[in-house]
Amino acid sequence: MRLRAFLFLCIPAILAGQQPSRLTFEVASVKALPYTGVDTTGPRSTGMAPPLEGDPAQISYIDVSLVGVLCRAYNLLPAGIRAPEWMSSRRYSIMAKVPADAPKGHLGEMLQNLLADRFQMKLHWEQKKESGYSLTVTKGGPKLKESAPGAARTLSMQSNGHLQWMASTMDDFAASLTVLMGAPVVNRTELPATYDISLDAVPGSMPGFHFGGGQDSSFPTILAALRELGLNLAAGKVTVKYLVVDSALKVPTEN
Repeated sequence: MRLRAFLFLCIPAILAGQQPSRLTFEVASVKALPYTGVDTTGPRSTGMAPPLEGDPAQISYIDVSLVGVLCRAYNLLPAGIRAPEWMSSRRYSIMAKVPADAPKGHLGEMLQNLLADRFQMKLHWEQKKESGYSLTVTKGGPKLKESAPGAARTLSMQSNGHLQWMASTMDDFAASLTVLMGAPVVNRTELPATYDISLDAVPGSMPGFHFGGGQDSSFPTILAALRELGLNLAAGKVTVKYLVVDSALKVPTEN
């Protein structure tokens, strides 16, 4: 009787402490494509995987690099990943079916587990102090328009320096500025919503803006344009977090 009482009390506690089940695709086909070197002119130049929008029933990545897949799995830009060069140049095809009962919003986690299972990928996070920028809110407060619920996230850039973000979080906005400024930009605004942001900035004020050749413009500098939105971009030392690839297979395990 005492044993029964002990089990009655302990089993729920044991079950409560169990780890949640590991989220994986129902079925996945992963293939290495013939290696022909880096094509810097065609669609193979980036190897970026399509963004994970909504909750699709399947993933279809054709001609992608492992760095491109890591970007989607961990919601990063290539600049936030430290990996061997071959992970940017070699290309793969990944087709995966999402289980019908899979919880919403976990595709990134499934991709992470797929990379660990099929490429035996080992990773760790690393923080470094680097020269960059801090994105903060000015004393007058932000002058930003919140996005409509359910709006699609998009980014558009014109060669004259007209930039537009739709349904962007401030983390995503800072990530875009990292590319435009050619240096890390850390979001310290503490603004929680998503926003529709439109600004005009002279291309020459953005070292990483190569689209259109940085021609002359009557637009203000990027720093002045941000201040008009109630945001400040201050140069200094910032803490940058990198995803570091320790090891991975070039040829994935069999389907």
